[in-house]
Amino acid sequence: MPETKGRLVVDIGCGARPVFVDIEQEARSKERLIYSTPLSRDFLAIKEGDRYIGIDRHKESIASCKKSIKEKKWSWFDTSKISFKAGDARSLRIATGSADVVLLSDILSAPIPGTTPVSEPYPDETCITEGAKWAMIKEALRILRDDGHLVIQICQTPLYAEEVMSRIQRDLLEKKRIKLVRQCGEFVKDSDNWNLYQAAFQKASGPFKGTPEVIPWTEAQKKFAIKYAASWDSFY
Repeated sequence: MPETKGRLVVDIGCGARPVFVDIEQEARSKERLIYSTPLSRDFLAIKEGDRYIGIDRHKESIASCKKSIKEKKWSWFDTSKISFKAGDARSLRIATGSADVVLLSDILSAPIPGTTPVSEPYPDETCITEGAKWAMIKEALRILRDDGHLVIQICQTPLYAEEVMSRIQRDLLEKKRIKLVRQCGEFVKDSDNWNLYQAAFQKASGPFKGTPEVIPWTEAQKKFAIKYAASWDSFY
């Protein structure tokens, strides 16, 4: 039987637990998770034949990811197509135009160096400059194929993502270098609360077709986000 040709999914800033693990967990249970949306299930769920590369700057996170995958007993799961690497998201050792999907999860909402995040109780919270964030976006677009999808997920404080999101609008969307394909949730400006925002953008050099699909938060997601933000506030 011929091997199913799949996609290459690159997860930049995968953290200690890759997002597709949560999506798979939800699919096998009745629990609806805050991070799992129609967008994430369509673009980020790993299917048969897909390859996945998770990249994070912290070796501890990479070790945790490898452990979480090793513990899974999914019959379809081909671990030879799943890999994790410690590396710099501004300079990826991945061929130009080779990725079908690139995920930037949470890192765009990382605090700016010198700031004191209200919603982050950890003193060692990773800070990222605006220049570094933009360099990550440029690198993500470099490795994407012409019709590939850039997926941005912001589940932390959107306050620190405002500048880079404005630049995406000005330098990429308005200049038609990318097109919004689907958006779940909302990007709340001037907010230091936790919010769920996901957007999939298509990369292309030619004209685009179709109408963007915008899916608002469900009431359950709104309640979850408010409750989650309150749990962080209890640290103070």
